Amino acid sequence: AMAEGAISVAVASLYLQRHPRWLLCLKKAFTKLCVLFFTGILAEFFVLVGFSFFFIPGLLLKINFIVTTPVIVLENETSIFSSLLRSWNLTKGYRWYIFKCILSLDLVYWLTSFFLRLLLKTDDNSKPFLSLTFHLLIAIPNAVFVPAFGILKTVIYIQLMLLKEDLDGEKLANQIHDEEGHVPLLVNEEMELEVSPDPEDPDTKSGDP
Repeated sequence: AMAEGAISVAVASLYLQRHPRWLLCLKKAFTKLCVLFFTGILAEFFVLVGFSFFFIPGLLLKINFIVTTPVIVLENETSIFSSLLRSWNLTKGYRWYIFKCILSLDLVYWLTSFFLRLLLKTDDNSKPFLSLTFHLLIAIPNAVFVPAFGILKTVIYIQLMLLKEDLDGEKLANQIHDEEGHVPLLVNEEMELEVSPDPEDPDTKSGDP
């Protein structure tokens, strides 16, 4: 939960054409750790219950709750149910688009895992599951695609905000605050470094040769 929250802040930073500061990203996610954790558990519970009813309800719930993590860390949501409701409202009208995004990444993941297993299995009598190399290599797709799903969730969130609420860089930056809760985390560095010219400095006086 914390790692996915940090990924959301980092992706938002990249959207603002900034280099992510991972320590601040982790600190931001850590301040919302309890909400992230329990919201994730509740959302997964609803999805599992939905999958038990002929699959389709679970898929719809998974789509509806896909942006809960970005909502929590980027909008400073502090309530579990308000985060789920916010995600539900944001995805309304764009569920088919979200489904195609999830399906595309899922297909790449499963195809990668499938072909990797085929390459590691040399013959019918071999037992690759007992090999340490097999387990190390088969973990590669998970190591790559788990963060990729976190990135996808934030990209979908930003896209939905652009389409439904006219999000721009300034609004996004103002949504994200540092651990003190009042200084924008993703403010422009050039603005931070900007200083007013000294009127006593001869180089800044007009009319000097």
